[in-house]
Amino acid sequence: MKVEAISINQVFLNNRVLKIPFFQRGYVWNEANWKRCFVDIAHVASLPESETPEKYFLGSIILKDAGYKSGFHQFDVIDGQQRLTTIVMFMKALYLALGRNDIFRNGFMQMSLTGENKPILVPNYNDLRVYNEIMELEALKTEPIVADNRLALAFSYFAKRILSAANPTDGNAPISLASLLNSVINYVRLVSIEVQEGENAQKIFETINCTGIKLTTGEMLKNYLFDEEERDAYERTWKPVFERDNQGYWEGEMVNGRIAGSHIENFFYRFMLIKMQEPAIKSGLTQNEIKSFRQKEGLFEKFRHLIGKFGILKADAINEIVSYAKLYADTFKAGMLDETVMASTAWRDLRTLCLSRTSGRRYLTSSSFSRTSKARGRETLSSAISRATLCVVSCARARTTTTATCSPRTSSVSVYVLLMHSRRMSMMPQREVLSLCLLTRRLLRRS
Repeated sequence: MKVEAISINQVFLNNRVLKIPFFQRGYVWNEANWKRCFVDIAHVASLPESETPEKYFLGSIILKDAGYKSGFHQFDVIDGQQRLTTIVMFMKALYLALGRNDIFRNGFMQMSLTGENKPILVPNYNDLRVYNEIMELEALKTEPIVADNRLALAFSYFAKRILSAANPTDGNAPISLASLLNSVINYVRLVSIEVQEGENAQKIFETINCTGIKLTTGEMLKNYLFDEEERDAYERTWKPVFERDNQGYWEGEMVNGRIAGSHIENFFYRFMLIKMQEPAIKSGLTQNEIKSFRQKEGLFEKFRHLIGKFGILKADAINEIVSYAKLYADTFKAGMLDETVMASTAWRDLRTLCLSRTSGRRYLTSSSFSRTSKARGRETLSSAISRATLCVVSCARARTTTTATCSPRTSSVSVYVLLMHSRRMSMMPQREVLSLCLLTRRLLRRS
């Protein structure tokens, strides 16, 4: 492992490709990150010639030697994607402002074996189109070339700041474009950690991201379950559910009792609780594993362990996760707490089932449950549970048969009542069992 402080020119070398893992998180830095970067560089550039600036460390990058591919020495970017992409956006804007896009091409792009001029830094799948459009610009544009895209917004931000620094209207002293370029080339440094070929890149990625870099369980699982050759499967299964128009939903906060967290983390935690109840899995888990899997921390490592230990095919895991995620998203819709429904005898049966761990267990094993509930089980415990249980149980506990608004308080009913005994509800479709399991702790309310 090689560790050294290097300049920008030493990072972007000809005959070298810096490849961001295909399914790694896309570019997510925002204006606060861009501002800090620009202000620090501008500070160095604004110092008088008589004062020698200190080196400005932009952060660290971790590169894994992947050997020679298509005539270039390839390094996989294990960590530092955000920093490297930001540098490219800044330098592209700066060279266009200088009218020297030819220098940018010589420093940050190179000719491929097919005669194409390609970037040294290769982004991930989701950023590729917009990134390439920016790389092909021949003139500086201050407005985003694509609306609501972080890469386009970053380039636009730097274009505006570079021009305003050179021609200030706020009374500040101007900073020449040449000074900005000099500060980046001569004083900006990155701490480069280079991992040699043969070491496990996936393990490195997991270790880094499980010990401080805040990627979600979903993002780490995506990187584990897919590789570049499986882009069609990714486009068909994972992306429509967890990304595209749904990404904001999964990143949104959900309150579960006194614990708040994102939908994505809550989903994978509930999915783990359900998955570990499958007979083939439950019988193969040790007590320590059962105890560990019931904890919310370190979900990605637990899923990876589960998939490996029980020989679950990745394709099967993907399909199951996607299927459950669709149900979850349909269950926890925005505005669902405002819904009202009519209480009924059938729903009061559900209330009895869920009142407590003890009474719920007795009810599930009782003959009365078999006699009175199976006949109307499918109708009663239908997919409507996803939207109605919350309000119905509130009505039932308030002993009312009229519509009522849901209470915002979460009860402490244990999710394990239904998880432990869902197999007894054989007359219920699996979707409804799953729906109940997901909803128990989140949706049951005290009046």
